[in-house]
Amino acid sequence: MKLSPKIIILLLLFHKLSAQITVSHPLNNAVYQRNSASQANLIISGTYSQPLATSVQARLLNPTNGSAISGFDWSIIQENPTMGYFQGQFSNVPAGWYTLEIRTVKSGTVLEAVSVNRVGIGDVFMIAGQSNGQGYFDNSNNPIGLASASEKVVTHDYGVYCSNQNFPMPVLGQIFELTKPSTAGFASWCYGRLGEQVVNTTGFPVAFFNSGASGSTSDNWKVSADGGATNNIFTGQQFCSHPDENNGRPYSIGLPYSNFKRGLNYYNSLFGARAVLWHQGESDKVQNVTASTYQSNVSYVINKSRNDFSSSLPWVISRVSFIDGAASSIITGAQTGLINNSNQIFAGPETDNINNNTIAGSRDNINLHFSKIVGMPLLADAWSSYLNPTFFNTSNPISANTPPTVSVSYVNSTQVTLTVPSGYSSYKWVSGDFSYGGSTFGTSNSLTVSSGTYRCWVTTANGNQQISSQVNVNQALLLANNGSSCTANAYLSDLKFVSASNGLGPIELNKTNGNSADGDGSAIVLKGQSYTKGIGVSNNSEIKYQIPSGQYYKFRSFIGISDDVSNACDNIGGVVFKLYGNETLLYTSPIIYRNSALQEVNINVFAYSSIRLKVEPVGSNTTCNRAVWADARLLCSLGDNVDPSPVTNLAASNTLTKCISFQWTHATDDQAIGGYYIYKDGIKIDTIPDTQNSYTITGLSSGNTIQFGVKAFDIVGNESATVSTTVSTVNVSIVYLGEDYFCVSRTYLPTQVIPAGGTFSIVSGPAASLNPTTGEFFSNNTGLFLCNYQINNGIPACSQDNNFYIGTTTPPTITPVISVNKPIVNLDSIVTFTSNACDGASTLIWSFSSSNATSVQYSPVSTGVYYAACKKNLCYVYSNNITVKVLPNCSSNLVLAPTADNLSSRINPLNFNSSNIITATNTIVPNNNVQYNAANAIVLNPGFSVDSGVKFSAKIQNCPN
Repeated sequence: MKLSPKIIILLLLFHKLSAQITVSHPLNNAVYQRNSASQANLIISGTYSQPLATSVQARLLNPTNGSAISGFDWSIIQENPTMGYFQGQFSNVPAGWYTLEIRTVKSGTVLEAVSVNRVGIGDVFMIAGQSNGQGYFDNSNNPIGLASASEKVVTHDYGVYCSNQNFPMPVLGQIFELTKPSTAGFASWCYGRLGEQVVNTTGFPVAFFNSGASGSTSDNWKVSADGGATNNIFTGQQFCSHPDENNGRPYSIGLPYSNFKRGLNYYNSLFGARAVLWHQGESDKVQNVTASTYQSNVSYVINKSRNDFSSSLPWVISRVSFIDGAASSIITGAQTGLINNSNQIFAGPETDNINNNTIAGSRDNINLHFSKIVGMPLLADAWSSYLNPTFFNTSNPISANTPPTVSVSYVNSTQVTLTVPSGYSSYKWVSGDFSYGGSTFGTSNSLTVSSGTYRCWVTTANGNQQISSQVNVNQALLLANNGSSCTANAYLSDLKFVSASNGLGPIELNKTNGNSADGDGSAIVLKGQSYTKGIGVSNNSEIKYQIPSGQYYKFRSFIGISDDVSNACDNIGGVVFKLYGNETLLYTSPIIYRNSALQEVNINVFAYSSIRLKVEPVGSNTTCNRAVWADARLLCSLGDNVDPSPVTNLAASNTLTKCISFQWTHATDDQAIGGYYIYKDGIKIDTIPDTQNSYTITGLSSGNTIQFGVKAFDIVGNESATVSTTVSTVNVSIVYLGEDYFCVSRTYLPTQVIPAGGTFSIVSGPAASLNPTTGEFFSNNTGLFLCNYQINNGIPACSQDNNFYIGTTTPPTITPVISVNKPIVNLDSIVTFTSNACDGASTLIWSFSSSNATSVQYSPVSTGVYYAACKKNLCYVYSNNITVKVLPNCSSNLVLAPTADNLSSRINPLNFNSSNIITATNTIVPNNNVQYNAANAIVLNPGFSVDSGVKFSAKIQNCPN
């Protein structure tokens, strides 16, 4: 074929770009079975070598003129590939013959590319029967056949008759004269020409595989379908046991069917199937097999093949019986009787009339096998007349089984785990040439390895086989690891990521996230500030990096929604940025909108061997949520001899009986704090991370005293001075009024709770309420209540239960009423308080005296309020309150105001004394005996009055001693 200049340029370009993309699927020159809509899904998988690829893309070309196929120009088949492997697909590819191009792209820049020269969507046939289907030799015992002039007619040239050896990986190619179609074809036979005619009929490529068996009878096929022993009627021996059949190769009971089944489970599972082409009947004519027996045998084989491969596998039955110079209408009639289009059993050609008796030279010299020059073209034409548009429109093709998707999990810097889906009946991991018969490296659905290139063969319950994409483990590790040390700060957009996902299209390196294409973002600008480095993502994105532990001490980045997002997105959508170290959450941003202020992330990552950047949506909106990790970088620790600062503000934050909790303000360092050493009584007991600034000492008892210390260390091991404090545990104390009964139906609060912060509860007793936080108690019932105060700061070792009792009783039945004989007195005067008696179950008590008498004398020293109570246990019924006013002894300026200082009837004399002036505007009523004494003046203002019957005097004299 003459190549156009365009094709030549493309090939040269791809040769230049091609680095290490290796294609696992599809196979070059393979034909994959089209479905009833004349389409197929084209699986595309393989490995690549260039780091930082953000997408794998593919396209289909017309191999004649190099033009792209409409709908299948460059398209992303996998976003954000990692670990050096990829798997995607083109869906619903129309039947045809194509060139496939694959490339890896980094944010719009092509990294590497490769092409699969030819791949087809067309029809796939498996041949079964005897020698006139399998192919045979000419009169000189040489295999013969008709080559195809079309590259669209292909097979795997690996026909090996009477063998149970495993097949190698298929290498598909054009059918030539001496091509031996696998599994057992002797030569191309009529299939090169038939393929051309099928291509001419459909316009699509075609593949043939051949599992015929020379000399086989329908009984051979039926018996061997169940794994039984069966003899070749021409050798008289177990089928395939004769040296002329096996040529020294190992064979097994179960042939010829087992070889046919292996072909279905292998080739037709890999590529799909249009139909089985059945050419068999001559040997049954030799044995005079009845029509019913023939139909029973072949029906059994058809049903068995459908059970062993696919339940609706179409068959095409040729009508053949010619041998020993004659045909058999019994056999051909039986074959015709098998045809049932609704059961996907279709009519094939009638070839008995192609023989030396009717067409000279159409068969060999024994008038049995078709000749190359005359017979084979007629045989191909006969088949072609039945593989016509009607057949293709009514047969239901079987699509190829989908290869298992392999995933690669990073274990450590030297190991990965390869995994394919569970649910298959068997697994076989292979390397080398990847053939199923190669050495086995594992038989489960996962394999952990350190080097090499592997694929996994999977087998279904009925024996169908498929193979995964290959994974180059060395390459996977190379594309995941970022070295064991650092010598400079590193931007994350320059580091290899071990996994990545994004909510819209690929992640973008040094660009914002545009839409679904690769490289369609813009330059990074946040709040007017441009950044040459960074990562653009959408919501629901995750990127994970493996980094050398103990090398990079900080992760720093500016985060926000890129400025290229419209301000119509202000306060719409919203995202949260998160940073993980070794799957521990290290940082969570506030909700960020397009109009949110720029945020800086500055987190210590020194102790971590992996970091993961995640953006989660608050409100899902792929238009507005274009997030950016701007200037995202790791800072390399390049030597440090500066000690960190000591911690500050160390104090006990929670002192309990079994535990003491401490808090402090973080230390600082010129690079980064690595963590803190914790000391108890001068002995180091723990090391905690730099993010923690609190600690709880457990295992203590009431009254223990400890010295608690904290020392900071930085990421390279420099240490601060130790800061210490000495603290003692507490004794639990819960005090109400005392250890006695309270009044029923009243509320009580504890007067002392040590330590605070515990939880109150009632353990047993009558109905009551006890506030769990304040300890406020109330009950309408009398009785004894067992209560509990639990100390618990969230640490089980600190938890402690402390029981106490509260009792309630009915209150006294009498309420005391008190009076006083002198409500206003001079200092040193004696007054008498009087009360009625309490009931017999309670005791009278006074607020100012320990006496329990109903009449008590008392000399007050200042104005005060006085009361009594009937007391029963700790239950009190209180009297009225009485105020006794004690006049000042000698004030400098004494003012006696109306109303407040009016004197009603009194029986006791009163002296008002001042060392300077008395000013009076009050009134005095009868029976009072009052004297005003002042050193300098007594002023009786208007409004002052003394009624008749009052003893009143006023003297200018010094205060009495």
